[in-house]
Amino acid sequence: MRILILHQAVAEDVGADEQDVLDQRDAVAAALRTLGHQVFSRPVDLNLAGLERDLLSERPDMVFNLVESLAGSARLLAAVPALLDAFGIRYTGASTESLFISTYKPLAKNRLAQAGLRTPAWWAQGPSEGLRFPNRMIIKSAWERATIGLDDQSVVQVASGPELAAQIEDRSRRLGTRCFAEAYVEGREINVGLLMTPEGLKVLPIAEILFVDYPSDKPRIVSYDSKWNPDSFDYGHTPRNFELSDMAEATRQELVAMAKSAWSASGLSGWGRVDFRVDKDGVPWVLEVNSNPCLSPDAGFAVMLQEAGISYESAISGILLDPPVPILAQPLRPAPVLSAKTPRPVQFRTEVTPGDRELVRQLVASSGYFSREEEDISVELVDEYLQKGPKSGYHFIFAEDNDQTLGYSCFGPTPGTASAHDLYWIAVSQAARGLGIGQQLQEATERAIRAQGGTRVYAETSSRAQYGSTQKFYLAAGYREAAHLPDFMVPATVN
Repeated sequence: MRILILHQAVAEDVGADEQDVLDQRDAVAAALRTLGHQVFSRPVDLNLAGLERDLLSERPDMVFNLVESLAGSARLLAAVPALLDAFGIRYTGASTESLFISTYKPLAKNRLAQAGLRTPAWWAQGPSEGLRFPNRMIIKSAWERATIGLDDQSVVQVASGPELAAQIEDRSRRLGTRCFAEAYVEGREINVGLLMTPEGLKVLPIAEILFVDYPSDKPRIVSYDSKWNPDSFDYGHTPRNFELSDMAEATRQELVAMAKSAWSASGLSGWGRVDFRVDKDGVPWVLEVNSNPCLSPDAGFAVMLQEAGISYESAISGILLDPPVPILAQPLRPAPVLSAKTPRPVQFRTEVTPGDRELVRQLVASSGYFSREEEDISVELVDEYLQKGPKSGYHFIFAEDNDQTLGYSCFGPTPGTASAHDLYWIAVSQAARGLGIGQQLQEATERAIRAQGGTRVYAETSSRAQYGSTQKFYLAAGYREAAHLPDFMVPATVN
């Protein structure tokens, strides 16, 4: 694919948090080239008309969106994906709507609360007189990312609503941006990373930020200095730790479940990070949902990948699998739910083993649609892959549950085309019909095709009555009839 990396324009006199996007750009570009993509990059400023001209001229297959602000303000970062949506250009990471929601923190917290997720109470101006609220609060920027504006003075003691309102106003004036107050949760600082993979959403190893040798009167928060100022006390005393043997298993499980729920509630795509506080009773509280978190090789997300044993290139490949669905031009849109039944959750496997020869034959035979000759052909494609690997032009995805294979798909690039792919087989065992396995296989196959640079999928089926359910399946998945070949499978007459 031809992939355009977009990032905010960076002036020479900006802070380390702004300069960091250039490291992200270089690392992502190197990974994309290793994956075989053609890569070019462009800085973005407030000249969106110029960006529009370049997009319409270049027409990249996909944009890797690393824009974290415009003109130094995070308020404007959703403008870039909005422009991409308008032109139907696919891009990585969070959608326009998701970026806006997750970036404006009071709105993000409201969304989390509506989803039933535990998050500390917050006030945009200060509670009314007489309303009870915690005495210890933390005042944050409502918009800015990367811990901008967070320091020891962010944690305050207040005795009344008017006093809190005054603190918020004062902090907003000094930082030059709107602030809000949140109940301060004393406890452990936890980060949970999430990554889309060919097998679905993966939760990365849970990380804890330690506060080593902090004086008793110093707030235990991840400040701006702890991330961006190597000469500060905070920077050298907040290491990341993955050894959480003292954390209860129930708390771990709740962190994972809440992180996944926060991902869904915030509408994230590709990759993300959820920040928590775990209080003294072991209860997790969601602090923030980070859409498109930093991808610098030395940043927290990359360290989580290393801890999980996932290469940087594999992570970038996974991110390409999960672009938001464009508002325009949807040649590969996710299939709608085909049944009122709750889909049976499955895992996906892409490795092919010699044992899959007989497995594929059984799946094709059990469907009841194919002849013995067609069964033999399905096995021949497995043999071709076993001999040549991906160079065979065939790729496989197996849907499994409890070591039982329920279905599979086989697909590959259409020879002689730029980005078309053929869907050769998709078969679900008779015993697993009606459980949403075919739909999940279809979506996993389309994600994999996107990752290979595909923009169109062609599937052949028959117009015979026997294949009526197959035709409905493809039509419900968003496919349309491109050609009809009469008497293709069985001639009407034999001369």
